[in-house]
Amino acid sequence: MNSPKMAVRIFMVSMLFAFLLISSVEGKDLTQSDYEEYISNFVGAASYQLPEPVSTLSSLIMSAPNLTMGALRNWAYNNMLSTTRNLMDADQSGNKEQIDHYNDQLDRWQAVYSCLNGDCGHMQQLEGGAGAGLASGEQGTTAPATAAAIGSLVANGTSYQKGALLIGPISIPANWTDPQDIIFLDQGRPYIVVGEGTCSLWDSPPEPDGVDSCFVYAKWRIGDVPQVWGQLELVDPSFHLSDLIEKNTGKPAEYNPSHVYAAVVFGEGKMLKARVYDGGGYSDNYGELRISVYQAISG
Repeated sequence: MNSPKMAVRIFMVSMLFAFLLISSVEGKDLTQSDYEEYISNFVGAASYQLPEPVSTLSSLIMSAPNLTMGALRNWAYNNMLSTTRNLMDADQSGNKEQIDHYNDQLDRWQAVYSCLNGDCGHMQQLEGGAGAGLASGEQGTTAPATAAAIGSLVANGTSYQKGALLIGPISIPANWTDPQDIIFLDQGRPYIVVGEGTCSLWDSPPEPDGVDSCFVYAKWRIGDVPQVWGQLELVDPSFHLSDLIEKNTGKPAEYNPSHVYAAVVFGEGKMLKARVYDGGGYSDNYGELRISVYQAISG
């Protein structure tokens, strides 16, 4: 007597299970391995094929279900870390061909990871305008224009030059209370951290923004002379960027009207994290600071 009801229940459970297993994107059912294959081809600078109708990897990622996005984010992040280590090994061996190869791969992994976190701008640039040059591996990771002018830095009596860009610029929203994962730093290895951008710590200030990674410069708040406030806070190792600059140089950080600051940091074998520090609460903050991490080349 209960057979029909039981059959209906089995059918409904089966349909639910099938729905959870299948991700329908752009008119084609994609599995986790499908996404990973497209991304791997993109990172490998291959000519990748996407489902019909013709699309781009960035639009495919932005259309992916949340469960798939979460799994892809972890997968891409782990690949980004392993590529970073490969790049460091290549740099130590001085193999230029491998350095260029891993620079290009890392740039693409960073683009994928950023897209999975909602910012697909760089991936769309790689897919579109950069075109054939990037696809054939002719160009590696380039430094952001604002950070390119940074000269040598000194830490522990050693002079360091900025090497390959390992990650960034990563946006650090001013209203986020928890430190954000940036990149794993190997124990004892030197890196150069660059903080840039401006944000606001106040609700409806008379002037926009007012603080950068190291200073408050809002005249309505402190007058004509900027003061060190240390807004970009690092965790593991735990420093404010302004304090790290003073530790490197032996003197307080100097205000930079372009709002770009850099310091040498030594890894602790942990994940570097960062946030915008605000001792007065975060609900009225807006804008963002940005952080990048480079190899530090001694000499």
